[in-house]
Amino acid sequence: MRWFDSGTGRESATECLRRELAEELAEVGHPELIDYVASLEFTPLRVVQTGPRQEPGTDYLHLRRFEVYDIAVAPTGAAAQFKQRLLELAEDPTTHLIVGVGATDIEYGRCTAGLIGGQAAFLIGTKRRHPPIPAVR
Repeated sequence: MRWFDSGTGRESATECLRRELAEELAEVGHPELIDYVASLEFTPLRVVQTGPRQEPGTDYLHLRRFEVYDIAVAPTGAAAQFKQRLLELAEDPTTHLIVGVGATDIEYGRCTAGLIGGQAAFLIGTKRRHPPIPAVR
């Protein structure tokens, strides 16, 4: 825990978020948005730590730390364009791998497109509302 909290020898939150966004955009078929990612900045919203506790179906303890950030968006610029394009894709009925959901969908744990992972609740607060959904194999 001390090593993790020090930040030594690991990527920063900004580096991690940029890398993950680029990977996910490529995976869902929208590599054209990756150029925006390098200039994104992020604002920390909250940190939620859970555990250690045993999760169903495992024989070890889980300690999880969720750091929640928002994209820092000025009225104009790359971040605003990126956000607008994501919203457009979420509304596009031909795009199936990018969906837009609201707080009610997150609390319910599902939307028209499918299930929403329990950790998504940390986007709107500090309490998980549903147990973890096992990863798809």
